[in-house]
Amino acid sequence: MERLAFTVTLRLLPESENGRRGPIGRDVYHPLFDLGGRLPLEERLSGAGVRLLGGESLEPGAECTAVLMPIYLEHWDVIQPGAILPVHEGLKLVGHATVLDVNWTQEFARVVAAFVRAARSYCSFVARAPLIPLGERLRLTRDHLLSLYAAGSALPPVEPSSDTRQSPDFPAPAEWVGFAQFEYYWEVFDAYDPEDTNGLAGSLSDDILDVYRDIRSGFWHWDKGQIADAIWEWRFSFAHHWGRHAAGALLALHQACAQAKPAE
Repeated sequence: MERLAFTVTLRLLPESENGRRGPIGRDVYHPLFDLGGRLPLEERLSGAGVRLLGGESLEPGAECTAVLMPIYLEHWDVIQPGAILPVHEGLKLVGHATVLDVNWTQEFARVVAAFVRAARSYCSFVARAPLIPLGERLRLTRDHLLSLYAAGSALPPVEPSSDTRQSPDFPAPAEWVGFAQFEYYWEVFDAYDPEDTNGLAGSLSDDILDVYRDIRSGFWHWDKGQIADAIWEWRFSFAHHWGRHAAGALLALHQACAQAKPAE
């Protein structure tokens, strides 16, 4: 599977309109693109590499065809042909890019992007969770896991590359504090075995942090541009490891959230 890219018409503002003072050349250009109001302000300006398809350079006030290669793909899934994206260097507007073509189908891009957004949000939450009071921590853990599980179930089947490298192990956040009296719960190992009537002890912290490690392992590939490898790892580990941990934790969290006092 190829990396997401957009074919665009790139026009630079002339210097008289407060644009760039000089041209961009054949080397990859790295501006920011305003993706619109759907995103939080800090995510609206998203970086992409730009490679010119015509000519050796592009002068201020001129336009040419170019290819955009987004850095954070998960913010670009709603961008369709015809969209006009303001081009920034820092906060300075220097041009506009009109999207001509996208090399992934929108349906495929959307489900992957939705998972990556949920996964980044989950990892960010786990890192700051120790600072959150217990009752709110339980409810936010439930909400993040629900979003992540739903998005993980929609990941498409892909084949990994032939030279996939094993991702490193990722430690849990150093200040992790657990879930106090709601830490341990009972579960059945095999829900379809009528003879499996002996409860097994589960740990919410083990569940949450195992999911966290599996998601981080996928990001090790994703952030290197190894997109198929990342999707394959997330989907495989969802089926065989982190999906079960998430499902088990959600049942316990359902009861814990009902029992926790609002002030905890």
